[in-house]
Amino acid sequence: MNLLSTCIIEGGYPISFFSKPAIQTLIRKLLNGDNLIIPSSWTIRRHIDNLLVINNTEWITKFQNDMKECQKISITFDSTTGEGHIPYICITSFYINDWKIIENCIKCEYFQTPHTSQKVESKVTDILKSHNINLDSILSFTTDCGSNNY
Repeated sequence: MNLLSTCIIEGGYPISFFSKPAIQTLIRKLLNGDNLIIPSSWTIRRHIDNLLVINNTEWITKFQNDMKECQKISITFDSTTGEGHIPYICITSFYINDWKIIENCIKCEYFQTPHTSQKVESKVTDILKSHNINLDSILSFTTDCGSNNY
């Protein structure tokens, strides 16, 4: 379970990727475990949530230290309805630190519908401020072409 969760977190794969039959067959073949039971997406999600809670303090400290030295940051975000019709918003950041491009998922959380442009703007601003991101340091915002983004 740890290996699968780490793969999802570090690789940036959607949890649903591992519920595809072809991927599950590949995992079983690679691990020589024809009878291997691959956890459900809900079990994986709970495990990832627990890992993120444990590592969150360490990540926040590192992220805030990076932000002190970072001149500019780019932000991507999207709000949608996921599996089980649960609405959420996800915000990621990209910046350069020590000549390496760093990508972080700043926040992925429940986001009550409707996703109007005013609610999205307010939510994104609140999340960025809660992570001590100086709005003047934002180089760009990238999102999809949803009608609520105008």
